[in-house]
Amino acid sequence: MKRWKKIVLGVLGTLVVVVIALVTWVWTTALSRLEFPGTPMPAVHASTDPAVIARGHDLVFGAAHCVSCHGTYERLHPEALRADVPLSGGLPIAPHLGPFYSANLTSDPETGIGAWSDEEIARVIRTGVRRNGQLSVFMRLSLGPMSDEDLIAVV
Repeated sequence: MKRWKKIVLGVLGTLVVVVIALVTWVWTTALSRLEFPGTPMPAVHASTDPAVIARGHDLVFGAAHCVSCHGTYERLHPEALRADVPLSGGLPIAPHLGPFYSANLTSDPETGIGAWSDEEIARVIRTGVRRNGQLSVFMRLSLGPMSDEDLIAVV
């Protein structure tokens, strides 16, 4: 009986070591596997046409639901959501998985996307790949396919 106990404990100990090694490897290499700097940027440029801008506003606050994550309004009171809510982000997303917050989409060059090119904005919307080449899993999964016309309107 003692012999079987030692064998079982040895196998369990080995499994624990293997699991810890696997978790450590995944944890230390995960970010490098989520980098895609070579992802092409769509040839998209923001329009100055008032009708296109209005369409983009309607998409951001409607069908594309950008305001759901990036808008600053009281989440427990969705009736407070208006078409003039700033898209300054800060919403904690999946806080049990880590410190993930929605991005600031204002034109501020320091804290927002004001320093981003139209192509960089279009790439993160379409593919989820950020300006620095890292994948934003939440952006990648939050939108379906968007036509070029809608993408131009949103940008």
